[in-house]
Amino acid sequence: MGHVVRMTATGATGITFVFLVDAANLLWISQLGDARLVAAIGFAYAIQFFSVSIGVGLMIASTALISRSIGSGHRALGREQAGAALVFSVLLLAGVAAAVVTWRQELVAWAGAEGETARLAARYLGITIPSIVMMAVALVCSGTLRAEGYGAKAMYITMLSGLVLLVLDPITILWLGWGLDGAAINLVLFRVSLMALGLYFAVHQTGLVAMPSGAILRRVARPFLWVALPAIATQMSTPVGNYLLTAVMAQHGDDAVAAWAVVGRLTVVIFGGIFALSGAIGGIFGQNYGAGQMDRVRGTYRDALIFVLGYTLVAWALLLAVTPQVIALFGLSGEGG
Repeated sequence: MGHVVRMTATGATGITFVFLVDAANLLWISQLGDARLVAAIGFAYAIQFFSVSIGVGLMIASTALISRSIGSGHRALGREQAGAALVFSVLLLAGVAAAVVTWRQELVAWAGAEGETARLAARYLGITIPSIVMMAVALVCSGTLRAEGYGAKAMYITMLSGLVLLVLDPITILWLGWGLDGAAINLVLFRVSLMALGLYFAVHQTGLVAMPSGAILRRVARPFLWVALPAIATQMSTPVGNYLLTAVMAQHGDDAVAAWAVVGRLTVVIFGGIFALSGAIGGIFGQNYGAGQMDRVRGTYRDALIFVLGYTLVAWALLLAVTPQVIALFGLSGEGG
């Protein structure tokens, strides 16, 4: 249980901080007093959630594949697999980004956005979506670090980048008066920071990534996709549900979508430990499986289930307790209150 908790704690600290900064981004936008702006971010987030989930699925696949090689004593192969995972992830997310940018107006409309809110959401996506390629690089680097057991370094990637966003948000959104564009630009800068720090720790400092040859890419493609595709499919369940619920909320107006955006942000903040768990235990599973220690694999699975149950009960109680304060803090009104 101790190893599961430690690896999850470092992951949860990093990912929860990112989600917390993301919620702060929404809070600053809400201070402008225009529900359309908050709703626009809600619609954009419903679409971005798909690309983020793909990135998380790729990270999980990277961690599982690399950690198995490390656990079986094949570190050189693990370095090449990390390089191949970066190449595959960049290519896949570049294609996703191109598709979303091309059809962003249609995607926003299908989610239920109309008029000025739809225009704002599409504009926000146009600025931010290309940067998901940088996010993919950061996620794979983070997964590579976790495969080697560098949970703290993976945490630093997200925390240091989150500090950049935390400082820039009030400056660009309120003081410079850039509003929604300021929030979008900050998100891009945040992802640039993620990528830079990820490459620094995984490539420069620890040397865990090697440039793959064409032969290595062909060799790694099948086992990587064998893990990545099911992982991505699993991750897709949440954004699909979120997108459908956003469309339902849109029928009740911008106030309702604004409230839904707030709920979505706070949910991922509170449940950051659950999101971190899937990435954290992959490395533990992989190393133990690669070393043939199946008793530890079973023990890790049992400990993870216990952790999830306890964490969920505490998180649910906390969200229930702070509901009135959240409504007041974000200035939610009408259907959103």
